[in-house]
Amino acid sequence: MKLTNEVTIFGVLKNGFPFTEAKGSVGSARASGDLQQFIGCQTTFELNNASVHGICWARTADGREVRCDKWVSASSAFVDQQMLDTMRSVNPTSLITFSYQGLDTVGTCQTLSVENGSLYRPTSP
Repeated sequence: MKLTNEVTIFGVLKNGFPFTEAKGSVGSARASGDLQQFIGCQTTFELNNASVHGICWARTADGREVRCDKWVSASSAFVDQQMLDTMRSVNPTSLITFSYQGLDTVGTCQTLSVENGSLYRPTSP
């Protein structure tokens, strides 16, 4: 079984608080016929302040766009480092799910899941 996971963005309640969640596979977004969808993550090291900036972003077929980010200093907690490592694990067959508290279009990353495997469509031009 192979899965097609178009990009979706929706509101959810977690422990009684509103969160925004985005989900989709890199390959399905890339191969979509609408030319709108995308989803991904990236990390950037900032030498001047010895920190790493991680960001995940998504846009649906109808143009709704969200992103979350996380700034982590060199001395940050293990949990923050784990989130950045998870962002770095994204590849062309990844299914990405991320969330942040609130219903705005931008927030601080709270959860991130990256699933890699042949179930998910690889990227194509």
